[in-house]
Amino acid sequence: MPFVELTDVRCYYELRGKGDPLLLIPGLGNTCRIWDPIAADLAEHFCLIGVDIRGVGQSVAKRQPNTLRDYTADLVELLDHLQVVRTHVMGLSLGGMIAQRFAIDHPDRVSRLVL
Repeated sequence: MPFVELTDVRCYYELRGKGDPLLLIPGLGNTCRIWDPIAADLAEHFCLIGVDIRGVGQSVAKRQPNTLRDYTADLVELLDHLQVVRTHVMGLSLGGMIAQRFAIDHPDRVSRLVL
């Protein structure tokens, strides 16, 4: 079970599959397990980066998030840790809002955005 110590969170993440990176951002109260029903199909074409956002699932918040930018800062740090410069991004519900903020603030890091 991979964890990484980021500035504001002990972040849990999972990697599976091969190909271009695809960051999967779950919705409110959901963990990276929300993607399990489609993960096998996606993993045939992409390297999936599943993440439990700050304070949810196995990720432990060091500081509670105040804005969507707090979540996107975590994601940028995670991608930097994984040495991923550019990724496809898929977000569900709150994860979709985080994905939009990520794309607005870091357009150079986003290949495609799926909401």
